[in-house]
Amino acid sequence: MKIYILTIFPEIFSSVLSCGVIGRSRTQFEVINIRDFATNKHRAVDDAPYGGFGGMVILPEVVMDAFDSLPEEARAKVIIPTPRGRLFRQEDAAALSKEKAITFICPHYKGIDERVFELTGAVRYSIGDYVLTGGELPALVMIDAIVRLLPNVLGNFQSAELDSFYGKWHLGAPVYTRPRVFRGLKVPDVLISGDHKRVLRWKKMKGLADTLKYRPELVEEKKLTEEEKELLKMIKDKKGGIDVRPDNQNGRSSLPKKGAG
Repeated sequence: MKIYILTIFPEIFSSVLSCGVIGRSRTQFEVINIRDFATNKHRAVDDAPYGGFGGMVILPEVVMDAFDSLPEEARAKVIIPTPRGRLFRQEDAAALSKEKAITFICPHYKGIDERVFELTGAVRYSIGDYVLTGGELPALVMIDAIVRLLPNVLGNFQSAELDSFYGKWHLGAPVYTRPRVFRGLKVPDVLISGDHKRVLRWKKMKGLADTLKYRPELVEEKKLTEEEKELLKMIKDKKGGIDVRPDNQNGRSSLPKKGAG
C-alpha cells in the first residue's frame, strides 16, 4: 500500500510514520507540503471565509494544485478528515486496508474550501464528536487503524481479531500479563485455567459486560446473535459462573443490581 498525505504541517508526520508497527510495515508514505504550491510571495495558503464570522479557510487552488501533482493511483481513494463526516469505524479500516493507494487531505484552521471535497470526490470521516485544530491527527489515527490490518504487519494477527469492534459490535475484553498478582490484584482464574473454550467464552462475556457499562448505545445499534442474547441475559442476571467484572477481584459484579438506579 502507498499512502499520500497532503498537509501544511508535514513535520507532524515524520516521527509517527517511522515508529512502531507503522514504521515496520512495508507501507510507503509520501507527505506533500501544500504550502509548496502557494504562488503568492508570502506563501499564504488561507484566506478569510465568505460570509464572515471569523476563522481562516485553506484556499482551494493550493490544495488542488498539490492534488493534481499526484500520480493517477493517488486519486482513486481520497479521504478528508472532518467533523462533518461519518464516524470512522473498524469496518472502514478493514475495507481501506485492501486499497492499493489512499490519499489523505488534511484541513486546518476553520477548514478547507468545500469545492475541494467536490473536485476530489473525497470521503468524509470523523473520528469523534469533537473539534481539533486540524486534520493531521485524525489522519494519523485512521492510518494507524488501517496499516495494522495489512498482511504481515502484526506479528500475530489473532491479536487484531480479538480487538474491540473487529468483526463484532461490542468491545474487546481486558488483557493481563505477568505477574499473576500485582499490588494485591489477581489475574482472573479463568485466564490461567488452560481451558481455551472457557477463556474464549469469558472474553466474549467480559466484552459484552464492558459494552453495557461503557458504550451501552452500541447494544442497540445492531442485531444480536442468539449467543450474544444468551450471554447478555446471563450478565444482567449475574449467572453463568463467570466473573464478568474481574477488576473487582472478589467475585462480585460491579454491574448495577436489579432495581438499582
